[in-house]
Amino acid sequence: MMMMMTIIVVGDLQHNYYRCHSQQCR
Repeated sequence: MMMMMTIIVVGDLQHNYYRCHSQQCR
């Protein structure tokens, strides 16, 4: 269970970071 939550959280963070980086927002 913990592993699944960690993967989901990490994936969400990466997605947000990538999207933010794409738009060059700071």
